[in-house]
Amino acid sequence: MAEKKRNFDIIVSKPESITGGITVAPLGTEIPGTFKTKLSDKFTPMGYVNEDGLTLSEDASDEEIKVWGGVKVRTVRSEYSAKIKFTLHSTADLDVNKTVFGPSNVSLSDEGVLQVKHGADIPPVQAFTIETKDPNNGYQRRFAIPRGQITVAGDRNLTHSAADGLEVSIECLADPETGICYTEYTLVPGADSAGAVRAASPGGVPGAGVPGIGG
Repeated sequence: MAEKKRNFDIIVSKPESITGGITVAPLGTEIPGTFKTKLSDKFTPMGYVNEDGLTLSEDASDEEIKVWGGVKVRTVRSEYSAKIKFTLHSTADLDVNKTVFGPSNVSLSDEGVLQVKHGADIPPVQAFTIETKDPNNGYQRRFAIPRGQITVAGDRNLTHSAADGLEVSIECLADPETGICYTEYTLVPGADSAGAVRAASPGGVPGAGVPGIGG
């Protein structure tokens, strides 16, 4: 049996398309775990994202278990959370505003007036994906977030010298059964069938599947 080749490729992350790097769909929409299967038409793009891209933050709290004599015998994880932050520039789009502020707070009149009500209400939990590619070496990535809560996360500056933008955050909510918050898929060019798509699920239960994600 041939020795498996190690992979030390460097990957950069460009959006799959200029306005479709982040997509959103109603809660429960299936997210394919293979790149041969296209996303459902229920997924819609969230438009232009600031050139700084996305920041994925993971936060965990671990507790040490010690026994008599001061010896540490185990570490347990007491808390885990994952959040994705980015800035949206498509601030006049009806669907983008419905995603960020909730459908009940956004409307478009017959004369073309977009109305967005700002208050304490937050939008419902939705499904999200992040679609990236490296045009130089063919790598593709999909971050599947079956249960995401999006909120406005920062200041909004209105100036004559910069594009309007909404700083938003997607909280990756844990699956009630598995504890998985999101799943990352990477299409590895030239890999064999056993390693063509590698899935890594940070947090939660190692190796557990994510409901809402198909094979």
